[in-house]
Amino acid sequence: MTHGWQLHWRVFTIPKWGNAPDENEDAAYPLTVNCPIKLGKGESFSCALSDGATQSSFSRLWANILADEASRASIFISDPMRILEHAIPRWKNQVSRYELPWHAEEKVRRGAFATLVWLGIKIIEGRPRGMQGSWKALVLGDSCLFQLREGVLISSAPEPPGPDFSLNPVLFSSIAERNQQLLNRISSQITSGDCRSGDQFILVSDALAEWIFKNYNSGCEPFKMMQTRVFDAPANRSSFAAWVNSLREEKSIKNDDTTLASVMLE
Repeated sequence: MTHGWQLHWRVFTIPKWGNAPDENEDAAYPLTVNCPIKLGKGESFSCALSDGATQSSFSRLWANILADEASRASIFISDPMRILEHAIPRWKNQVSRYELPWHAEEKVRRGAFATLVWLGIKIIEGRPRGMQGSWKALVLGDSCLFQLREGVLISSAPEPPGPDFSLNPVLFSSIAERNQQLLNRISSQITSGDCRSGDQFILVSDALAEWIFKNYNSGCEPFKMMQTRVFDAPANRSSFAAWVNSLREEKSIKNDDTTLASVMLE
């Protein structure tokens, strides 16, 4: 009998208060979401989340291109910088189609910047007692990745940060030369581990990441709250928006583009 995994990839996102959906500078790929994906032994799945830096030019475009290219990367990728080999030309090609005033062109020359969370999962073997797999991730900037087992946090990237979280994140640039400083640091941003059926991976942009760390470190249970308010809610897309807006009203979370992506293994 051939055993296989069923993977559920879901994405929830809303822009900051006062902005339209097309002004949301967060991006998550693949775009096909909320439907089961079947994986057999030896097969893999990749996904990515990126958050564009508001102060840079065309950062929304850069975040979308970066997340798209990363989601196509194999779990076997040995050099994450190769993701940029396709992403940077795509960004330059699309930006070149715009007729811009001189001051806007100057901002374009400085480039766009964005965080990146890339996750790859590979099925190793199927057993009667459950499926076994491995995962590999690249986490750059202040977007974050969490692995849960039976609702309990077993790993995170980065590790729980200090009070300066999100102040000076390291970002990917759409200008190749500006990424040279990352060459000696990129290996430390890569993590890996094992996974099994029932595990859940959560990818979040910085506003939600900061809220999770703050509540987790203070002894609260942010993942249980997220499960109740979002994943178990009947209309979970609208429930996510209502929940995040309630956190904003309480000033428990900063008013920023907010994205939650989930990979559930069954």
